[in-house]
Amino acid sequence: MIHCLDAYEHQRNLQDLPSADSLGATIQNSRAQRVNMNLNMNSLYFKWKLLKKIAQDEPLRDKPKEGSKADSASKSPKSLQKKDQFGDETSEKEQLKAGDKGRNEPEKPDYSFNIPRQLIKMMLSLKTASLNLSLNEGTVIPGFNQTPQYLGNNFDVDAPGLPFVFGDQRDLRPTIISRRWLATDTNLNALYVNTRNLNLQGQATLEPFKDFRIQVNLTKMQNYRFQQNFRADAFGDIVQLNSLESGDYSISVLTWKTMFDRLEMDPNKPEYLQSDVFRQFEANRLSVAERLAALNPNSVGRGSVDSLFPDGYSRRSLDVIVPAFYAAYTGGDPTRADLGYFPRIPMPNWRLTYNGLVQKPWAKKIFQVFTLNHSYRSVYSVSNFTTNLIYREQNGGAFSRDTVITRDFYPKYQVAQITISEQLAPLIGVDATLINNISFRVEYKQTRTLTLTLINARLNEARNTEFTLGAGYRITRAQLPFLINDKQLATRNDLNIRMDINIRNNTNLLRDLDGSEPQPSGGGRNVSVKPSIDYILNDRINIRLFYDYLLNTPFISTTYANRQTSGGLLIRFTIAN
Repeated sequence: MIHCLDAYEHQRNLQDLPSADSLGATIQNSRAQRVNMNLNMNSLYFKWKLLKKIAQDEPLRDKPKEGSKADSASKSPKSLQKKDQFGDETSEKEQLKAGDKGRNEPEKPDYSFNIPRQLIKMMLSLKTASLNLSLNEGTVIPGFNQTPQYLGNNFDVDAPGLPFVFGDQRDLRPTIISRRWLATDTNLNALYVNTRNLNLQGQATLEPFKDFRIQVNLTKMQNYRFQQNFRADAFGDIVQLNSLESGDYSISVLTWKTMFDRLEMDPNKPEYLQSDVFRQFEANRLSVAERLAALNPNSVGRGSVDSLFPDGYSRRSLDVIVPAFYAAYTGGDPTRADLGYFPRIPMPNWRLTYNGLVQKPWAKKIFQVFTLNHSYRSVYSVSNFTTNLIYREQNGGAFSRDTVITRDFYPKYQVAQITISEQLAPLIGVDATLINNISFRVEYKQTRTLTLTLINARLNEARNTEFTLGAGYRITRAQLPFLINDKQLATRNDLNIRMDINIRNNTNLLRDLDGSEPQPSGGGRNVSVKPSIDYILNDRINIRLFYDYLLNTPFISTTYANRQTSGGLLIRFTIAN
């Protein structure tokens, strides 16, 4: 079943300037569009009786009526042994549950190892899907010299027009120029502004087999702003000056292939701190530069400063570095990677959860809860990009160039930093509670943050690994003596005992393109041990006995190791009802 919600909102505003009629008025409109789509695949699957029974682990054949021939045949020892390809007995048989006291209830069949059923269930693994899209746009036009009549529109000359009144975002400037709707006062300095904010969130839930759930997510966010001096010059001609684009951009990407790039931490070995992926990043630049030069007719031959690279696209060109960086750390082919700064298609991230182990008969005797989980998330971000005012095009390609140092073509956008933030949180995690109320948690996390600073072609690489081991024990209705109002009272509440151990390694590295050896800029190993005992005395008083130990050992010699300890008795008293 599909549920779709489409919403549209618009707004128009007119700001008149009575004290300076020659400057006209400022008109603006905005439009908000939202699409929410939800897809429930179970509603579709369950329309077919066969698929519904397979999905719910039910026998394909209905139970025969008591006293019928099929019921008599089902009691035959020979017929009890015959099963079809879906694991169903050819004659339905009821098996009494172990330990059932006289109740004539059939035991639910186990189809876990039935291959045809499991293959069909995998094809039906998509359970739900959703898509949420919001797009907010707006336009501000100063110097409008027409007087509105009704609905904010001048119907005599159709200015600015009903489409603009109702939020249309098509460019109105050509119409304003041709119909002379703009004030010609040269003192007009307000900016023409156009904004566009996009937010896309997609999610799908898959269940290949029972109790194993996969949640797939993808995201894309863009904040865009265009501004321009849109006014008349001294001769009364309307000109458009100093166009500037700016904004932020982020999108989910897939950098899994390079996540486990090995890093040698022994300073006595020649491969100390070296990265194969970074070397690939450096090598990708030549392939990217050749592709850019082939698309630009203004690039001729080899570079005059860097003869290994084509004209206008040296190893230091921003247009070369950004696609080479993206291709290297996503594990892509530099001869086919996107040559822009903004990847267009979001890639899936995911979260995996399995809690079906406790459904096994042997596991029920050991565990109350047992959950396995895994999560992956990676986001590519471009922060504060702006138009390069020196950039010029000719013959469909970049034309203006640096004539002093590199002889490279100027890039269209100026970008300070590009970041890839990747998290395996956790790579593997186990949460379990035994039937004797002992609980434990084991997690291993790994994160990597890559910050490419384009001003000096430097990569800041931060790697973190974290191992967590936690254990706890709950004593139900623990009897502890307390002296309250000179009377000794024995309380019977739960006593929670916990021990958490965490080991985290942080490594910060600076890598320069074609520069010196990588340099560690920070990081260290943090070890923490935190035992605690919690006891709820009553609805208002909570008592906690704790001890925290933290040891920090830095990886570089400019900082010192430190140790922190804290502990005590914490009594929390709640006053509110």
